[in-house]
Amino acid sequence: MQLTSTQASNSSQPRIIRFGIFEADLTAGELRKGGVRIRLQEQPFQILAVLLERAAQIVTRDELRNKLWPGDTFVDFEHGVNSAVARLRDALGDSADNPHYIETLPRRGYRFIGSVDDSLPAAYPTPASAESNGAQTKVQSEQQAEAPVPRALVRPENPRATFARRRSIGWAAVAMALLGLGGYFYLRPAHALSESDSIVLADFTNSTSDSVFDNTLRQALAVKLIDSPFLNVVPEERMRDTLRFMGRPSTERLTTATAREVCQRLSSKAMLTGSIVQLDDHYSILLEATNCATGDSLARAGAEAVGKGQVLKALDEAVVGMRRKLGESLSSIQKNDVPIEQATTTSLEGLKAFSLGQAERNRGNEPQSISYFQNAIERDPNFAMAYAVLGQVYANTGENELSIDYTQKAFDRRARASERENFYISSHYYENVIHDLDRTAQTYELWKSTYPRDVVPAINLGTVYLALGQADKAVAELTNARRLDPDSVFVQGNLLFAYLNLNRLEEAKSTFDEARARGLDAEDLHLGRYMIAFLEGDTQTMKQQTAWAADKPPNHGLLGLNASTAAYGGRLRSAEELFQQAEDSARRYGRKESAAQAQAFTALIEAEFGRPDEARQLARASLNAVKSPEIETAAALALARSGDATAAEALATELGQRFPSDTLLNGVDLPTIHAAAELSRGNASAAVRILQAALPYDLSKGVHESALYAPYLRGQAYLRAGDGKAAEVEFQKVLDHRGLVNGSPHGALAHLGLARARRLAGDIRGSRSAYQDFLALWKDADPEIPVLQQARAEYASLR
Repeated sequence: MQLTSTQASNSSQPRIIRFGIFEADLTAGELRKGGVRIRLQEQPFQILAVLLERAAQIVTRDELRNKLWPGDTFVDFEHGVNSAVARLRDALGDSADNPHYIETLPRRGYRFIGSVDDSLPAAYPTPASAESNGAQTKVQSEQQAEAPVPRALVRPENPRATFARRRSIGWAAVAMALLGLGGYFYLRPAHALSESDSIVLADFTNSTSDSVFDNTLRQALAVKLIDSPFLNVVPEERMRDTLRFMGRPSTERLTTATAREVCQRLSSKAMLTGSIVQLDDHYSILLEATNCATGDSLARAGAEAVGKGQVLKALDEAVVGMRRKLGESLSSIQKNDVPIEQATTTSLEGLKAFSLGQAERNRGNEPQSISYFQNAIERDPNFAMAYAVLGQVYANTGENELSIDYTQKAFDRRARASERENFYISSHYYENVIHDLDRTAQTYELWKSTYPRDVVPAINLGTVYLALGQADKAVAELTNARRLDPDSVFVQGNLLFAYLNLNRLEEAKSTFDEARARGLDAEDLHLGRYMIAFLEGDTQTMKQQTAWAADKPPNHGLLGLNASTAAYGGRLRSAEELFQQAEDSARRYGRKESAAQAQAFTALIEAEFGRPDEARQLARASLNAVKSPEIETAAALALARSGDATAAEALATELGQRFPSDTLLNGVDLPTIHAAAELSRGNASAAVRILQAALPYDLSKGVHESALYAPYLRGQAYLRAGDGKAAEVEFQKVLDHRGLVNGSPHGALAHLGLARARRLAGDIRGSRSAYQDFLALWKDADPEIPVLQQARAEYASLR
């Protein structure tokens, strides 16, 4: 670490070292978390100070002894240092077993393993003795720069006779107001950025009376800059989270002063400010890049527009100039330069709605973002990215038919999009419309190689691996995504599920805790935390997550999890009531597909529990409600497992014709449906043969979202075929992946399958143990469930 020039020239200023969401003031002896002071005793703080000063180096226990208890001080050192380190870890929320900050090296000492930043933030006031006229002048000039430019410019008495001169004088006045004395676009020579330098975007200063420019121009600017493979723009959500850590509202405007402080806290090189002023029907746009540390201007670029409809085009011109002045090559600009009005929209109102929708998504509020994207599309029916993002929102909320519709419309309009937007649209088309996950992954890989700093392809590639049942690969991708953007709720949520699928519960919990410590909050995080608590038997935490969702409708996601949990324990009547509540909640908020999914999942549970009439009735009701592959596959399985093989196979055939490229449908769901149909006819050997095709996808969730259902059904087929040893392998596979199966009822029924398989293989002791495990899980089950009655009778016959 090196001192900044400011620190070197003024040693009386406080020494600040930041790490994660914490900052330590070594001068004042204070520790702050997100800007809020944390009470920490002197000895733990001294240990922290030593570790921070020597970050990444081993600090021995003897060195700590000499620091804390110098000379001949008598003290129980071993207990003292252990206690101090424990208090320090408590303050940081750290763990000795899974450290984020302080690593213990047995018999040697400790090491600080987090990343640190010792630059001085602008938020700390300069001591009174250091103030100067120059500093006061600088503050005044920054305040003046934030002030609106006066719109009442002097007009000549005869406007018609001197129109040209009036316009020239007017723009000269505007230029003076924006820049002060000096050239219009240059005050000093520009200094190019490097590809590793990041940029913070400030809000535009809108000196017009038209609110349509509020936030809109900044959104358009972000679109243009993110299209550049050279410039590294700090993601919006990361800037908003930094505001929270500063103790400010995340919705606060990023004025020049605020953006500069955010820029310094993130150790970014530059901030980019913009302004727009108006004279009659003419608009002037100015962009300025400033060095965050020194306040020096790096580059300026501007353009003029005649009429509001030409403002985006003028912004486009200014951005091209700025990219060139900041150091991007002409060839790169030419290759990655789609006009803003083509890459985004010709409608300023549509762009404003789009930006508001993205802001909701960044806060984790997917359902609340829908109306904004719909409004953006109404404003501009050719707004390709609005269709694409809305399609993904519907996919994330379980409305897959709507997702297909909007994503297809985006794909049809992709010629209007930039290269990066084309990556987004095409990858989501392959994933959400034709469901070709191999082609989806290839597109994300190409996107990553083209825009290596873009977090989106890393996140989405991780979700593809999750869908394919390759959670280890998902962890690798999502860990990289977290490095790029640790404040993304999408990164943290998906990483939590990746760890969960691998049964790595402590890391999953740590991910949840980190997300919450960063101020992130979204339904997926709480769904994941509920699942962790379920696997650990932590009913109190399960109740807490359910309570969180109770006042955040629509809450059918957690209601559905509660229903599955009840079914897992054999409490079928309770599960039916909870699934009905989830269905009702979904319908109230227009989620027709989510409501039908609740019916289809209930149908499959009824079938597995030995209630075929109820299963067929619910399956047919779900098919009459909505037509989607997710519902049709679950309903087809329920029909096959309840004896209606003909109807199930008809559905499977139609699905195969409609979705010939669907990776999971053709790889796992259709073979599973056909195998279930053969089992219902008594053809166990045929079912075993058909299910061999699903082996590569055994750890995937399939289209109907029931993980490891194919191995479970393969175990049932082996039982029917009389092969107990082979059946035991399949049921054990289900039981070995509890974090993936979670609360799915066939996870509990796998214990019963294992008991039957061992009995068939002659392992009576092992069979008795497995029966006991199942009956213990179902100790509170509804006694009239047919499969429970059969299990009790079978267990009794072993005694």
